[in-house]
Amino acid sequence: MSENAPGGGYAHVAITKPGPRIIEIAGQVGYTVAGTISEEFDQQVRQSFANLKAALESVGAAPRDVTKVRYYIKDFDKDKLQHLRSAVQEFYGSEYRAPSTLIPVHALFDPHVLFEVEASAAH
Repeated sequence: MSENAPGGGYAHVAITKPGPRIIEIAGQVGYTVAGTISEEFDQQVRQSFANLKAALESVGAAPRDVTKVRYYIKDFDKDKLQHLRSAVQEFYGSEYRAPSTLIPVHALFDPHVLFEVEASAAH
């Protein structure tokens, strides 16, 4: 990474090796397999990442294969950022973190949904 790259505690660039399959994962939200969703932001974030991990595993990939991630947070505030950071750390562990973009939004497709994560991966 360039020594002129801004800080921020996150990756700015990801490079894939020749030959991997490119994987695009649609937005994952906090619904469980049973079709329920918590009203709590932090629980929705954790469930969204669990759903993202399941989607990755369904094609033989893992969190370390993620090359770009986008977060959509309804009615963003700094408190929500702390919950996101905690979930991101839990998802990736300490060895890797993909470049990311956080997009505050007024609303998502469902009024119960407070968070959505979509990802690109290479495996």
